[in-house]
Amino acid sequence: MIRSRTLPVLVAIVAVTLPIGPASAQATVGGGAVRVEVGKSVLVSPVVNRLVCDDLIVEPVPTAEGMTFKGLRPGKTLCSFDNGVPVRVILEVEVVPAAAKPGK
Repeated sequence: MIRSRTLPVLVAIVAVTLPIGPASAQATVGGGAVRVEVGKSVLVSPVVNRLVCDDLIVEPVPTAEGMTFKGLRPGKTLCSFDNGVPVRVILEVEVVPAAAKPGK
């Protein structure tokens, strides 16, 4: 049996780890971490309130599908936000250099 206090935590985990939307790159999520390439965006949650992030590494961009993080420069940062349930989500976001294009 799931306790009533456990359910919001499970909902938060599912909301953050589900692959969402073809419009954004898929997040590599594992252990509360997200990886995105410089210049690309990744959808992190359909609902984001009170976002705290290092805006020199990632740029939060609201879309119709939810909040995306756009990679600005390589590095790591912690981002925290409320995702519509009474749970604070903390993600490690790693921005990696863009993959080299073939033939260049």
